[in-house]
Amino acid sequence: MSRPKVYTIDPNFSFLDVLAFGFLKKISFDREVLAQSIFFLPTQRSVANFASCIKGFFDNGTVILPTIRPLGDLMDEELFFGNYMDPLNVENISQKKVMSRLRRRLLLTQLVERFMELDGENRESRESVGNNYKGSVGLANALAAMLDRMQIEGISLDKLENFVPEEHAMHWQTTFKFLKLLIEHWPKILEEENLVDPATYTNNLLGHLSAKWEKSQPAQFITIAGSTGSMPATAELIKVVASLKNGAVVLPGLDQREDEIYRKVVVDDATHPQHMMFSLLDKLGIHPGNVQDWLPTVDNTVKEKSPAGRFKLFSEALLPPALSGRWRSVTKKTVPQKDLEGIIIIESDDQRAEAESIALIMRETLEQEARSAALITSDRNLARQVTSAASRWNLNIYDSAGQQFLNNNYINFWRLVSEMVFNQLAPIPLLSALKHPLANGGLPKVEFQKKVSQLELLFLRGERPKPGVDGLLEAVNIGRRYNKNRKINTDAIRIPAIDNLYEWLSELAPVIRSFEHALTSGSKTLPEMLSLHLALVEKLSGPIELNGETTETNNQIVKILNDFYEQSQDLRKVDGISYTSLFETVLSDFVIRGKYQEKPRLAILGPLEGRLSEFDRIIIGGLNEGSWPPVIQPDPWLGRSMQEALGLMDMSKRIGQSAHDFLQAVCAPEVFLTRSRNLANSPTTASRWLMRVSSIFNPLAG
Repeated sequence: MSRPKVYTIDPNFSFLDVLAFGFLKKISFDREVLAQSIFFLPTQRSVANFASCIKGFFDNGTVILPTIRPLGDLMDEELFFGNYMDPLNVENISQKKVMSRLRRRLLLTQLVERFMELDGENRESRESVGNNYKGSVGLANALAAMLDRMQIEGISLDKLENFVPEEHAMHWQTTFKFLKLLIEHWPKILEEENLVDPATYTNNLLGHLSAKWEKSQPAQFITIAGSTGSMPATAELIKVVASLKNGAVVLPGLDQREDEIYRKVVVDDATHPQHMMFSLLDKLGIHPGNVQDWLPTVDNTVKEKSPAGRFKLFSEALLPPALSGRWRSVTKKTVPQKDLEGIIIIESDDQRAEAESIALIMRETLEQEARSAALITSDRNLARQVTSAASRWNLNIYDSAGQQFLNNNYINFWRLVSEMVFNQLAPIPLLSALKHPLANGGLPKVEFQKKVSQLELLFLRGERPKPGVDGLLEAVNIGRRYNKNRKINTDAIRIPAIDNLYEWLSELAPVIRSFEHALTSGSKTLPEMLSLHLALVEKLSGPIELNGETTETNNQIVKILNDFYEQSQDLRKVDGISYTSLFETVLSDFVIRGKYQEKPRLAILGPLEGRLSEFDRIIIGGLNEGSWPPVIQPDPWLGRSMQEALGLMDMSKRIGQSAHDFLQAVCAPEVFLTRSRNLANSPTTASRWLMRVSSIFNPLAG
């Protein structure tokens, strides 16, 4: 059996450029061979950028691109391929479709609700606080994450039955009761829906490809690049592809030092940036020192993006604690000054100052022709503040995270309308909705604003009208009769104005009353609630096409709302509290993405999107504990000892993945490391990686 074909690309080179050029050299730039080849990369952004790299090596003429597909990884939001796999001629491995994230969330919420009702202890606590679904949706989200983890690791739900509740604290016994309910009902639910979980579909698909290619060697070239094999199914596919005659696996930034002590320590330290790759190589039976360079000799076609020694310098900084004594060997004599060039550390007093510094760096970047810069951070508050700070210069910054669905201007109006009716047209919620920029009440804007002002001045200041639309109508009608009796006719309060106000409100009243009744009666299903809600929103603002958003944004909004409507058909009837809670919680993490930009000059990327991305300047922002690395949240369903007993992946490996993202990012031509000393008037703790880097970098640069 031939040795597995595993390669690496140094981080001081552009990974995708070297990957493309090395492959094209390998096939002698044969366009026909290129068109038949298959590549797997970590993310959709890396797929698009790699395609651009390939085209860049062909100065003229048409080139047919190879099949390039994103390979879903553990930290990737896209856990399944869908139609992406069709060009690979994968036979239909299952007649069942993949259950959508929204549908699964709603079904699991129902399951949690059912358990809460059946369990006496939980029923009493629910009756005391009322049912608003917030807790149930949160538990359902954690449950979905637990299912994903178990299915990704290939662990059957039945294994949960082997736990003995007496071995754990009393409060875990309630958890075990529910897990038994899950074991019994979730497979039945999937069968009834004729659907499969996303992670199960992924495992089946990758397993099918592995078995197919192991049985029959494909003629075309197949390359997996940029993946660290964190999913067992992915690792198995990597193992198969590495053994193929025309297969290759290309790892990102592997540390190839011949040091057995270092290798053993890293394999045992899940938080180290090289841990995942070293573990993968162990499975493949390859020593890191035996991994070959993808492009052994580099000419001027592919240039270094950073000094060769920078990766070694930062690798030393991120050594496991057991080897930190080696830092003493890092001195000005052993580290050339050029390796320190292009590294700038910025510490600000607060996050606002940090955001302004980052915005200035981006503004300066645009003054240099064709230069680009990207902020890589998982801190969405920092990202929003950078966007706000940059708006003074009208900078066009591409934000890969998109916009939170609930923060969209149109959906904000939806929420205000719901709050207005739920609070029975109390003055503040009523005026908040009516004074929203999208509100027009079916009238020309100036006329509508005049009516709202009259309504506020005459009836919403002072004693509040009776609750609901009928109470407001009654107040306006009383005012109308009062004015007629007194024959008042002034500019501020005149009889025709109040008459018109009453007629306008009377026209709006039926649709408000219908939604009002639905929220208070608890007699409507969630789809019926959505329909009544939509009718009122359109009555107050017109159709969605008039909201000022792009067609692409509106299409995404409509799709999310339609999916919510369709996927909630069989949910039980809800009241106002349940409806508003479900709307706010179920859709809380849905996003609206802007138009994809292949090569933006300015961008804000998450650590996942930042993988393999190439910019002249990289700003790693929010370098505080809790962001770099991210906080590992406790699982409400399974304690750490239970996770270990089940054989689930150690969550600290996510810290190692984040460390690898950090190490790859610092090898940009210029890198800015930024943090704020205070956040929300509280002191912060610098990222462990920034502290280590500073401990080595500052004495060398001083």
